Amino acid sequence: MKSTSPFNGYNRGPLNSAPRGLTPEEYLEIWVEGATPEEWMDLARSFLAEMNEPLPA
Repeated sequence: MKSTSPFNGYNRGPLNSAPRGLTPEEYLEIWVEGATPEEWMDLARSFLAEMNEPLPA
């Protein structure tokens, strides 16, 4: 993680809920490419849901 990232230090506390003073949607719109903010957030929710699923026996 770059020291200039608003998420620097994520392992020492909760993620910044207003990076650079923006809403998560605004941050994604400006700084992330390849999908809409809604698509990125859906992907993140799916990933987190998958991480909470128990491993197959």
